[in-house]
Amino acid sequence: STGAAMEVALKMGLRLYVKRNDTTLDDLENEDIYLDCLTQSDSYHGDSLGAMNLCEPSVQNEAQHPWYEPRSFSLPSPTLGYRRGQLSISFPEGLEATEKAITSFDSIADAMDINARLLSPRLLSEYREIIEMQWLVYEHKEVNRKIGCLVLEPILQASGGMKFVDPVWQRALIDVAKKRNIPVIFDEATSGLHRLGVASCRELLQSDPDVACYGKSLTGLSPLGVTLASKEVFDAFSGDNPSDALLHRDNYMAYPMGCVAALHVLESYDRGLQTIPKGNFHEPRMLFDEEQVRSLSMLPLVEQSFSYGSVMTVTLVDDVEDTHDASALVRQLRDRGIHARPMGNVIYLMMSPMAKQEDCDRLLALIRAVLT
Repeated sequence: STGAAMEVALKMGLRLYVKRNDTTLDDLENEDIYLDCLTQSDSYHGDSLGAMNLCEPSVQNEAQHPWYEPRSFSLPSPTLGYRRGQLSISFPEGLEATEKAITSFDSIADAMDINARLLSPRLLSEYREIIEMQWLVYEHKEVNRKIGCLVLEPILQASGGMKFVDPVWQRALIDVAKKRNIPVIFDEATSGLHRLGVASCRELLQSDPDVACYGKSLTGLSPLGVTLASKEVFDAFSGDNPSDALLHRDNYMAYPMGCVAALHVLESYDRGLQTIPKGNFHEPRMLFDEEQVRSLSMLPLVEQSFSYGSVMTVTLVDDVEDTHDASALVRQLRDRGIHARPMGNVIYLMMSPMAKQEDCDRLLALIRAVLT
């Protein structure tokens, strides 16, 4: 499962931290030092204990396990969305850009073009300064705690509310972590394998992680997760003692049915998804018409809308009236044959990466009819 994949990723990332810092777990224990992870607020990485400890206290973890203990330093993320027809970055409280930074865009392609945006690096520099300051404050305040890994849900925070995170913010997090020689883990269980139009979000962020996890789109329905790692991570588990090895067991690890399903799915992606080379990477495949997505943001019930790859989200105006409730609108969609899912005040569509654009256009028209 993808949760097990994250548990393996944590073992890999924290072992790499130990190796890079020429120390041991025993040394850290003797010095009374605890390793935490830098994560995003509202993140979710699975239901196993290690994955739950990566996240802030919430209904998904705090009341679920008596041994739950948050081991993360979480930062809120700036997000992208169309609001009243204008595409811009929405900043969390306490994290605002200066007037000279570019925070609005003509198109989703412009907002997501990391290389073009880095040509005007002011916002990246401001982000880095904020992250560096918060990092120093955390490790100074928590004197016996160190950041051992950066763990990201690249671009799309799924269970946290289907939020599309500003890629420059995540690139800044990665840059600061790499500058400090901190391992980087991508949890691409939701966003990876063509869900966002590319095989991996490394193409969108133009930066490689040390470890990455994949699932969901890997097999379709069969539960299977995979953890990929760099050679440096692999070498971190070399040694003569059994404890040097990566010891992780699961009764269904590499089970044949799941592996065969994954091979068929990956082969179908190779055959059916036509991607356009763009330098060393590829042009993302977009399924939803941007003008239709933009027009949804101008409806009275809608706070914002956004889409990328095979995912489209609509955030409703936060209102106590039932007409503004996502569950009520989803029931109307189901009456029309659309099995959308509500998440708080968010309605979203998550299509197969193999879906046809005409089907997505039809679904957008039905959603507009329900929201009008």
